[in-house]
Amino acid sequence: MLTISGEKKEELEEGEQEGERYVSERRFGSFVRRISLPDGIDQEQIDASFKNGVLTVRLPKKPEAQHPARKIEVKGAA
Repeated sequence: MLTISGEKKEELEEGEQEGERYVSERRFGSFVRRISLPDGIDQEQIDASFKNGVLTVRLPKKPEAQHPARKIEVKGAA
């Protein structure tokens, strides 16, 4: 189980841009997300990064869980 929790805060921005006045308000709160991990995930190699407000979590598969690609023949309608 992967648990992600955090808190977003309130932001208020006021100003002028291209001769027009603007106001930007953002209100946030705390959150928790729980995600079931599939079988075959290498839990020792899980990596997470946070950049520009985006959380990226990488869940690599164990070598034995990786299946080689295979070609599937598509048959035409008779």
